[in-house]
Amino acid sequence: MTDPTRRAEELRQLISRYNYEYHQLDAPSVPDAEYDRLVRELQALEASHPELGSEASPTGLVGGQADSAFSPVRHRRPVLSLQNALDQEELQEFMARMGRAVGTDEVAVDLEPKIDGLSVVLRYRDGRFQQGITRGDGTVGEDVSHTLVEVRDLPHTLKGAPAGELEVRGEVYLAKEAFLRLNEAREAAGEPLFANPRNAAAGALRQLDPAVTKSRGLNLFCYEIRHPEDLVETQTEALAALMAMGFPVPPDSQRLVGWDDLWQAVSLWQERRHQLPFAIDGLVVKLDHLPTARAQGATAKAPRAMIAFKFPPEEVVTTLERVVWQVGRSGTVTPTAYLTPVRLGGTVVSRATLHNAQLAKSRDIRIGDRVVIRKAGEIIPEVVRPLAAERTGQEQPLEAPRQCPACGSALVRNEGETALRCPNEACPGRQLEAFCHFASRAAMDIDGLGPKLLASLLEAGLVKTPADLYRLDERDLLTVPRMAARSAQNLLAAIDRSRRRPLWRLILALGLPQVGAHAAERLASRFESLFALLEASEEDLCAVPDVGPLTARQIRAWAADPVHRQWVSELAGVGVLGEVAEPAHGGEGPLRGERLVFTGSFAVPRQELMAAARAAGALVLSAVSRRVTHLVVGDKPGQKRQEAEALAIPLWDEASFRRKIEGQDS
Repeated sequence: MTDPTRRAEELRQLISRYNYEYHQLDAPSVPDAEYDRLVRELQALEASHPELGSEASPTGLVGGQADSAFSPVRHRRPVLSLQNALDQEELQEFMARMGRAVGTDEVAVDLEPKIDGLSVVLRYRDGRFQQGITRGDGTVGEDVSHTLVEVRDLPHTLKGAPAGELEVRGEVYLAKEAFLRLNEAREAAGEPLFANPRNAAAGALRQLDPAVTKSRGLNLFCYEIRHPEDLVETQTEALAALMAMGFPVPPDSQRLVGWDDLWQAVSLWQERRHQLPFAIDGLVVKLDHLPTARAQGATAKAPRAMIAFKFPPEEVVTTLERVVWQVGRSGTVTPTAYLTPVRLGGTVVSRATLHNAQLAKSRDIRIGDRVVIRKAGEIIPEVVRPLAAERTGQEQPLEAPRQCPACGSALVRNEGETALRCPNEACPGRQLEAFCHFASRAAMDIDGLGPKLLASLLEAGLVKTPADLYRLDERDLLTVPRMAARSAQNLLAAIDRSRRRPLWRLILALGLPQVGAHAAERLASRFESLFALLEASEEDLCAVPDVGPLTARQIRAWAADPVHRQWVSELAGVGVLGEVAEPAHGGEGPLRGERLVFTGSFAVPRQELMAAARAAGALVLSAVSRRVTHLVVGDKPGQKRQEAEALAIPLWDEASFRRKIEGQDS
């Protein structure tokens, strides 16, 4: 019989080799079925011989669902971001600066594709994987070892690694094909789509359940040896050393000398970027000689000896088939372009914004034009310009409407504004958009109350004001076409749950002008009720942080409108947070007496953590004030962290919060 110890080691070496061939060399020597068979054999062998368990095993590092949230880990030294060069001139200035540093214009640099993924730091000891950490805030990251081991091309055991500690930096990413498959599956399941591969990769890595990470099919590139710093002399040698140890490295990295060679290579990359199987958002230029690079130091955010050349926004050409004018909840009438579907930035785009009538006219955009579109801020498709030279004479000028497309009222343009507006408060289009906003997830979060159902309720006259939603009964809902009794009951339950939304959500839901979620939280923390907000003077409003004179004036005008005052009165009458009486404390539990505010993103939806806090006896607040006992901080916290630090409010990360709930930390 084969010696189990020897066979286990053989299997680990084979699996590591096949991982390397599959992901680093793009040349697998065995089919997937054979690879899966070997993994299953190793799993069975380790199960029958527990003494063979090893931290370096591809199976031994795979855990079940994590018992707690990610633990914070302080980095050995700061994990910095990059300064950006947005055009040729800025990149040339960087090269000139590096030339002065090394005393020659013939500067040797390393050019690498800038992977659009999630930055990680990998720690090894004696060639064996120990820990994986996100960049976090650059000083403290999150321990994601339990999910990083599900990145199939992460090497668990290195070849020829130095003795002792080795620390490497890399990027976890999601290939384009995997990203498209993931979004297709989410769309079929009715789940929200990921905006880009980077977000999908970050969400997959920062999971509590490693099985979720494994299902996403993440990949990894490594590009920096952080420790020991003196292991190699140049970045070119660093990439070669990483590859020799078994790390995947960015493909087609180049050592270039001088500006001319660099710019020629950059120009070629801009043409071939879309041929890559993964997304890149630019190129990274690094001074090749590492001791000289380190001698240049760094700013608070970025090393001085490297720079990211960012590609310009991606643009494509398609046909503008028609324009539809839509009225928003504030009465603004805007044009939406319907396009011949075209792929842009990894997604198929069939609609784009034209912003407003004046801008569309100034650009001479016509129906039937071949138009250039791009994603503004890499997110929102917009029509940039027409290709006038390709016109056939059949194109039709874009005419702004004179009447509201929803109610027929004469449109107006207020002095100093470019937008057309419908002045009719009772406009069905405005009403529908206002109710959609009121019920949206960001506001009152009424599950199941979507645009089609709201349109039916409005058309039937069942709702005219927000308070009418809370007067609906099952009999009313059953008059709506295709509404079953079970659906009606679920909707009524969702509406009833929304009665207990915090004040800031109601302020946001009512659509006060210039008031977003952050300003709504500010207003809610300053005023005790909607009635108090209605009576606030402009001076009182201006005393609220982030509320300027213009916003204060517009809020006062909104509050003075008899229709809006009636809305507030009716909402109070149906018990929807007319007055906010904050309890002295929460319930019973390990967090009794705590008054918590949450900020940032967490490993699970924030609402789950807030619910857990309430169940543990805490009072969960929406805004930072001196009454708050702790701020629970996630990834990429907002301004609340700065406010809490200014007030000397103690901070908890997610792991500390969970320990408090479990009573493990007093």
